[in-house]
Amino acid sequence: MTNNDTYSDGELLEKIARDDHAAFSILFRKYYPHVYEAGLLITHSPDLAEEIVQDVFMNIWMSRLRLTEIRDFRSYFFIVARNRAYRTLRKQVVAEASAELDKILWSGDAAEEMDRKEISAIFQKAIDQLPPQQKQVFILSKQFNRKRNDIAAIMNISPETVKKYLALSILNIRAYCMRSGIDFMIALTIGLLP
Repeated sequence: MTNNDTYSDGELLEKIARDDHAAFSILFRKYYPHVYEAGLLITHSPDLAEEIVQDVFMNIWMSRLRLTEIRDFRSYFFIVARNRAYRTLRKQVVAEASAELDKILWSGDAAEEMDRKEISAIFQKAIDQLPPQQKQVFILSKQFNRKRNDIAAIMNISPETVKKYLALSILNIRAYCMRSGIDFMIALTIGLLP
C-alpha cells in the first residue's frame, strides 16, 4: 500500500473501518492538502488550518465504523471539513469579541457605570420574567448549548416551536435589557459567561 491511486475511497473506507492504519495514512495524505487549504482560506491562520486538519481526521478515525455507510465520501468529507473550519472560525471570532468586550467594559466609563455582577443580575431577571417554555428553551439553548432537535425531544415539542420560543425569548430579553439601560449583546455575553 504505497500508491494513493491503488485503492478507491470506498476500498480505503472499508479498510479503515477494520482499523487499517495504513489505509488511513493513504486517505490522510490524499485529502490533507485540500483540508489544509480550505482551513487556511477560511481562517487565514496556518495554526488554525492545522488544527482543522487534525480535528477532521480525528473525527474520521473516531467514526470509522460508520464510514462504509457513506456513499459519496468526497462530498461527505468536504462538508465535514467546511463545517469544522467554520466552527473553528466562529470560536475564534467569539473569543476575540469577548476579549474586545472585556477591554471596553473594564476600561473607564462602562466599568464605572455598571459592574459585571449588576449586568449579570439584570440579565438573570430578564430570563426569569420569560414565560416558562420560552425560559426553558432559552436556558437549554444558550446556557447548556443544546441543539434545536435535542430541545424539542426534551420538551416534547416540535423543532419549529423551539425556534419560535427561542426567537421570542431573545426579543423579550432584549426589551428587558433596553428598559434597564444595558446593551443586549453586553448582557448576553456577560450573562452566559461561567
